[in-house]
Amino acid sequence: MPNTGPKKKIQNYFINELRYSLSSKKAINPFSTSFALEHTDKMAKISGEYIQHITFTKKHTLSIRLFAGAFVMGSTFDKGMFAFRSSGLNGYQDYSFTHNFVARNERNGFGFSQFAEQDGAMKIWTPLGQTTEWISAINIKSPKLFILPIKIFADVVSTDGRSMNDEKILWCAGANITIWKDIVDIYIPAIYSEDIQKTLDLNNIDFWNRIRFTLNLHKLVPKKIIKENLLF
Repeated sequence: MPNTGPKKKIQNYFINELRYSLSSKKAINPFSTSFALEHTDKMAKISGEYIQHITFTKKHTLSIRLFAGAFVMGSTFDKGMFAFRSSGLNGYQDYSFTHNFVARNERNGFGFSQFAEQDGAMKIWTPLGQTTEWISAINIKSPKLFILPIKIFADVVSTDGRSMNDEKILWCAGANITIWKDIVDIYIPAIYSEDIQKTLDLNNIDFWNRIRFTLNLHKLVPKKIIKENLLF
């Protein structure tokens, strides 16, 4: 008797990426910028990112990130898995496999709380602002509060109206605890826009599940670790 049960579907795809990056690593007010074109045989998207650090003291800097991106080719269906995300990328959304995730395919729980600070890079999860059209964002992190490894963050994201509810802009703010500079950060959202609040309530996401973290193992550079002696 032939096997008529469900079969595993394997999806193969390729991505070509053209990227230009420029950075200044000077001690005072360093910055970095990049522009990228990504395309497959059915879609193409462009994006740009600019990060400016404003130095107050050696260990106290204000960070400002600007991001904008748009699709230039492709149907809504073909662009779907490559959509820009207002809340950065969870593991299953990392289509280029650029980042390391403790649980890449998790849709809830601890593994789902890890994200990559890409696209809109909001520190609160929301299904809003996942767009196949365009996105723009500004992300700000304050200097450390005195000698504590704690900062205040604020994010503002705008996308096309089809990916939003009533509000035209999404925003959130809260506390950022640095465990290991550039490698492990914990984000505790405290306030956010009304539409985000509604989606969190509808999905029964309580306070503890709103906390998110980043784990940037790909940034581990032994030479840098020794130089900085793990200090931030």
